[in-house]
Amino acid sequence: MSDNVMSRGMMAPLVKKLSSDERQELGEELYNKDTGLEFNYEGTIVYSNNETGGEDAYGLIFEVNDSRGEFLASLQEEGIEIDETKMLPYQCYWYNGSDSDMGLLELKDYLKNFE
Repeated sequence: MSDNVMSRGMMAPLVKKLSSDERQELGEELYNKDTGLEFNYEGTIVYSNNETGGEDAYGLIFEVNDSRGEFLASLQEEGIEIDETKMLPYQCYWYNGSDSDMGLLELKDYLKNFE
């Protein structure tokens, strides 16, 4: 059943953009391993997704939660390279019966956080 959920975690741009096939293949592998790591649809951003429910704000909010060490360890274990200088904590309240803000986020919009 679909519901409103809160996702929290870390987000960072990938060093190399994934092709659609690479994103799908690696995404399924990460899901099957229950890593909590996901990619945006564009294949340019990786994020951790710790999903809960019950918060009361929609949208994507940066600099809320800082779990850098855990995020970096998970990425290293999976061999995923990121630009660590552009890593941010985030939280997002969204309806999981639709695409998440994290999945829809494009790199050009993410990088506006660093202007």
